[in-house]
Amino acid sequence: MTNPIVAIDALSAISGGGLSVARGLCESLAVARPTWTLLMIASHDGALPSPVPANVEPIRPASARSTLRRWHFEQVALPRVLSRHDVGAVLLLGGFKIFASDCPQAAVWQNAHIWTPPVASQGWRLSAYIALQKIVMRATVSRVERNVFLSKDSADRARRSIDLPETSVDIAPIGIDAHFYANTAPPPPFARRDPYLLAVGDVYAHKRFELAIDALAALGAQRRNRAPDRRSDPRCLELSRRLVDPDQAERLHERVGILGYALARTPDRAMRLGSSPDHRAASRPSD
Repeated sequence: MTNPIVAIDALSAISGGGLSVARGLCESLAVARPTWTLLMIASHDGALPSPVPANVEPIRPASARSTLRRWHFEQVALPRVLSRHDVGAVLLLGGFKIFASDCPQAAVWQNAHIWTPPVASQGWRLSAYIALQKIVMRATVSRVERNVFLSKDSADRARRSIDLPETSVDIAPIGIDAHFYANTAPPPPFARRDPYLLAVGDVYAHKRFELAIDALAALGAQRRNRAPDRRSDPRCLELSRRLVDPDQAERLHERVGILGYALARTPDRAMRLGSSPDHRAASRPSD
């Protein structure tokens, strides 16, 4: 096929990083492959580049507004869409295969919660939902042409939970492994490190930032008991480009106050919820 038609299934991208990945990938692929026609199948405007490149055809199904409806559209209606447009391949940003389509498919596995043991109680509804996702993932990995993970560590964790066909596994070179594993110098002893949390991203309730705040507070109290003369308050910094859930942000502010930590605006210890200048968010991780 001289000018291939490739579909990007971004129906699962509805918030946060999922939208950023979908939007950036579509835009980059459109520039890198100008002779391709990209069908961008999305349920949220934020998944689409702005402006939309000339070789991108957005498809916004009105019926795919909820999780159940998205799954129904994906498995029932989308195969007909792919056939009608003579699509040559599909990139599945949600990971799960379109089982009724014989079109070659590549699954991108972004949500590690499917194969990673939980660190806190999730409730029976969420646990059941994740268990269902894991069943569908097991059915998918052996039926798609490629299984793409965003880091080697993520793929290794998935292998310990799910039987992956090794010949189909790819690692997307986005720099995570190089950043975390390239430095061979031993880190300083844990006892000499100040408790510190850096979270760069949008504030959502499902990210459970309150657990990290509690852990930092407990660690700070433990260190103060061991060394009362040493200043070892937790330093907690949250940088967010968008304050998606104001109610959740207010709850986090209250939690920090209950634990006895003021929201100090100092270089040493600060917690910021809401918008921060991009240059600050970009430079902070190297501090």
